[in-house]
Amino acid sequence: MKLLVDIHTHLDHSLLINKIDEIIDRARIAGLKHILTNGINPETNRICLELSKKYDIVKCAMGLYPRSALKKEIESGEYPLKVADFDVDEEIDFIRKNKNSIVAVSEVGLDFVNGEDRQQIEDFEKMIKLAEELKKPIVVHSRKAELKCVEMLES
Repeated sequence: MKLLVDIHTHLDHSLLINKIDEIIDRARIAGLKHILTNGINPETNRICLELSKKYDIVKCAMGLYPRSALKKEIESGEYPLKVADFDVDEEIDFIRKNKNSIVAVSEVGLDFVNGEDRQQIEDFEKMIKLAEELKKPIVVHSRKAELKCVEMLES
């Protein structure tokens, strides 16, 4: 018996969310057993959590995408979210409080397309520590920062 799992989706994305029932039905027909939907900020973390409660096939992962990279993607229209500042430590506490409802810490990492970013490094370090504390796997985003990601994960 094969077990098909999609480990990297963003079912909260505006291009998908209005078709979610259809997407879930097609996934089941195709034989998927689980779909991991990945949060990237407070807004999407909450949506992913709600989707996992509504659909048994959907599993929630919560994380913090590199903030400066996300801001640029939002401003360029690549990802239609609201630009909103938030307290990283408060969001980590939210993830911690919902640890039994998540299967991974995701999507987290580094994105140095616009150069190395100290804030990203600090956030990624916090997310690595959180994943270790919660004993959850981590799904890493890395763009132009592969060596630094590996160094941080190894440490």
